[in-house]
Amino acid sequence: MTKKLLIGASIVVIALGAEPYVAGTFAGERIFGNTDNINAYLHKQSAPAKITQQQYQRGWSTSEAIDRVVITDPKSGKDLMCVDLKTQVNHGLTALFRGHWFEGDTRIVMTSGKEAPCGLQTVFRDNPEAEQNLAKALGSESPVTIETFGSLTGGVTLKASTQAYPSASTADKQDWKVTPVNATVNIGAGGDHYNYQINWGGMHAPADSKGMMKSELIGIGNIAMQGEQTRWKGNLWTGTMAADIKDVDYRLDARGQILDARYNSIRFSSNSGIKDGKLAAEFQVTGGDLMVQGLSFGRFGAVVRADDIQAADVEQFSREVSELSEKKIWKHDASPAEKFRAIPPKTLGVLIAALAPAKLTLKEFSYSLGKATAEMKGDAAWPGLESVAPKALQDNPALALDKLQAHANGVIPSALINAFGDTSAQMATTVGGVPADQFNAVATRTRQALRQQFDAWVINGFLTKDTTNGNYGFSLSFDKGKFRLNGHDMPPT
Repeated sequence: MTKKLLIGASIVVIALGAEPYVAGTFAGERIFGNTDNINAYLHKQSAPAKITQQQYQRGWSTSEAIDRVVITDPKSGKDLMCVDLKTQVNHGLTALFRGHWFEGDTRIVMTSGKEAPCGLQTVFRDNPEAEQNLAKALGSESPVTIETFGSLTGGVTLKASTQAYPSASTADKQDWKVTPVNATVNIGAGGDHYNYQINWGGMHAPADSKGMMKSELIGIGNIAMQGEQTRWKGNLWTGTMAADIKDVDYRLDARGQILDARYNSIRFSSNSGIKDGKLAAEFQVTGGDLMVQGLSFGRFGAVVRADDIQAADVEQFSREVSELSEKKIWKHDASPAEKFRAIPPKTLGVLIAALAPAKLTLKEFSYSLGKATAEMKGDAAWPGLESVAPKALQDNPALALDKLQAHANGVIPSALINAFGDTSAQMATTVGGVPADQFNAVATRTRQALRQQFDAWVINGFLTKDTTNGNYGFSLSFDKGKFRLNGHDMPPT
């Protein structure tokens, strides 16, 4: 019994003794050994950047490395600016006892001109004061800190945070205030699954900031993003993504009069999945009240869904376009039309196969003011798209529109016209200098003007009117390259 215990204890001691080396090897592969992969990805995305390893020191329980990120000129390839990433990794027993193979800490250091020709002193050689102000604003701390944790199951967690601007030591002397960004990314062991959460407390610039234009963004309350994605195959990922933006403040120049505007909230979200080889995706955007001088100018929302897209063809098209981008078959500043025409007909054939059976649905498009809401719903498809020759589509992308069939129907309630009248009267009496006792007169005039215009469109056949409730209706269609409103060609012939 004692012998077995001694053998077992010896195995544990050997395992614990070897753990730092094994974990260090794993850390080296996951953190320090990715330079080539990162550069390959940057090249594939035509990103004007590269990364080089300046130094690497491997220890038994800790390792250190310095990597340099260089921003390059897309045309000449010349180095424009660079920063150093200084990383220290603990892969000893203390990390293991906390449940991690390794724990890394990366800090960004603004490279000086003495350390590299792309350093700050070179970038700001014509304006040394700007270099001093930037260094003073950032302080002695790294503007970005990244923590890395290697899971015992093989996954990696990244936690990144930025420094507030200006730093605490200069905050009382600055007009602009930018809060830190905090982000967490969890990557699965095989790299085929990840999720993330990003939160930014926003920024603010006082309205009397020097150098600001009359119309200027002056504040964002908060931005929160989250998502979860799983690789289906190759370049095709599916899952959920969402972004919430709160309290976007803007200062507007309305014919020389400065107005304060705020979007209370804006939300973007998407959800995609694949079943029986068919990709389905839904996109949603919602805008909260747009406030101008404290008055609401309405809310909006839209939900669009796509079904029956051929997933295998989408993945193949994405992969082939990435390969074309890597070969740099188009210039970095090429327009979307130029890039499209550079895609070989064979690859365009794959795109046609992916989209031909697709069905699009406008589940909702709405605009609300007060308690009144205008709505529109519709659908679209590409019947016969598969008959379009890829070479012909390359020469004339508009051929895809000739096969598109889209229809939509909408309603504009009478109550929305009343709400517009009230809002116009409120703006006139609170901002426009109109006496308060003229509120009802202004509201009535606005309603009458809108109804007269809408009734004229009814007479011309562009709208319909429900005589029981006064609501206006309309239908939109796009067929064989022609746009129609209530059956009338638009623009009118």
